Amino acid sequence: MSQYIFLALLIFLTGCQAPQPSPTTPPPPNSTFLLVRHAEKATGSDPLLTPAGEVRAQTLANLLDSMQIDAIYASNFRRTQLTVAPLAQAKGLDVMPYDPKALEVFADTLKARHAGQTVLIVGHSNTTPYLAGLLQNATPYPDFDESDYGNLLIVTTAGQTRGSLVRLRY
Repeated sequence: MSQYIFLALLIFLTGCQAPQPSPTTPPPPNSTFLLVRHAEKATGSDPLLTPAGEVRAQTLANLLDSMQIDAIYASNFRRTQLTVAPLAQAKGLDVMPYDPKALEVFADTLKARHAGQTVLIVGHSNTTPYLAGLLQNATPYPDFDESDYGNLLIVTTAGQTRGSLVRLRY
């Protein structure tokens, strides 16, 4: 009889073992997206930068000079390309184009392609805040005022959770 009690006790204790921890998936790495509107522009359909815009482009390059930048994107307009040109040259990076009319697809591409990296994106008064909202998994932000060129939006994300946003002036 005692062997049955021992066997029952053994079965009971075996069933009461603490569960073994299951292997967990490591959290996704943080990605940082730096978003700016192009610098001050001249007039016309695809204008160059004004002298003040050239100064702002160099200021951006100086500001981000010591930071690790893994990729740079700009729309195919001269004003966005020229805004990022000093930094791209200093970093030895090519500027990759994107379509500002397909921001949802672009945001998904950025998140997938640049997990754990720091990416600079140069856009426009309406596309830059909208893209920041998409990258943050938040409601899109209102357009920048047409006369406002000095915003630097920093979006930090980790997978599909809501990211954080910091808005700076430069």
